[in-house]
Amino acid sequence: MIKSLIIKLTSTCNLACSYCYYVGHARTPKGILPLAKWKLLMSRFREYLDRKAVNEKPPEIVFYWHGGEPLLVGKEYFTSALEIQSQAIGPFPFRNSVQTNATLLDDEWIDLLKSGRFSLGVSLDGTPAQHDTARVFHNGAGSYFAVERAIHSLVERHLPFQVLVVIDPARSARSTLDHLVSLGCKKLDFLLPMYNCESAPRGIAEQCAHYLIDLFDYWFLRDDPEIDIRYFRSILQLMLGGRASLCTLRNDCAGILTIEPNGIIGLCDDLSIVEDTSMFRLPADIEAAQFEVLEQWTAKRIGDLGINVLSFPCRNCDVAEYCQGGCPSKRFSSLGRFNNPSVYCYTFRSVVSHIVERLGADRVNMYRSKVAADRYPVNALQ
Repeated sequence: MIKSLIIKLTSTCNLACSYCYYVGHARTPKGILPLAKWKLLMSRFREYLDRKAVNEKPPEIVFYWHGGEPLLVGKEYFTSALEIQSQAIGPFPFRNSVQTNATLLDDEWIDLLKSGRFSLGVSLDGTPAQHDTARVFHNGAGSYFAVERAIHSLVERHLPFQVLVVIDPARSARSTLDHLVSLGCKKLDFLLPMYNCESAPRGIAEQCAHYLIDLFDYWFLRDDPEIDIRYFRSILQLMLGGRASLCTLRNDCAGILTIEPNGIIGLCDDLSIVEDTSMFRLPADIEAAQFEVLEQWTAKRIGDLGINVLSFPCRNCDVAEYCQGGCPSKRFSSLGRFNNPSVYCYTFRSVVSHIVERLGADRVNMYRSKVAADRYPVNALQ
């Protein structure tokens, strides 16, 4: 079933981040998603949910509002889009999440996002020196202090948010964590740089392994249950016999659709780093699509491309149950397509092995049968 929609509201951004894989690329559809297409999308999706509800209880639907920078479309657009969404989807359980660079956030935006039941993902790469290395405005000025102001407002106004950090292995993981916690950031997601088997610089997997192992040790010794690092939480959930909250550790790309600004529909947005867009986008847009057809196309396309089929080395790996091959976008090459180990294979093996060693294999096995994986007590493992 389709249960997650990534809505690319706009292809433009007020930042010029050096590692961005979406804005400014020839493969990226341009423009702003018209509200008329949004209204049609919500109407079609409601009809789909109604038909599904005849035989099964639909799960909670998640709408991920993305860009570019989604707040560039303006408050009036958001207000109209939320009204359309509420009228169409209201009877069904759903939640909204917006991914933003936060430079445009003010009190009015916060009020609007709270009324729309949004949680936020805010991009912040650490200290001013760390953040402004890559995340700059088009004139070259750093964006850190604009984001810092927004973080203070989010904390004061109690709007839930998670900070997304793109790992820079040349920087200190410990100073990054210290700084983010000092700002009041408690939910953190450290992201591996978006490389695949053809684009990754030499040594990146080893460098990221060192960074994440150092981060884990430092986070673990702090023993602060309020500091939630999503990647580590997901690995621990798997070790305790549960289901990872992080999709890249589940090897399951079904049920997710991306709606581009021009209305074109595709698979998960992470596949945007693949240059051949015909692999993951439909040539038709929302006006020509029915969701049952999209559901079938998603499953067939994932199957035809082997997106969720692990390569031979992965199937015979002793840590595969914890990494699941990682995000398919990072396994891609033009020669083998997705039939490769991840460019971060070394990272996964090293981090998982370190965590097992750090916790002790016997204790992992013991708590696996005793602890509810979605509420693991970190201090109980020490």
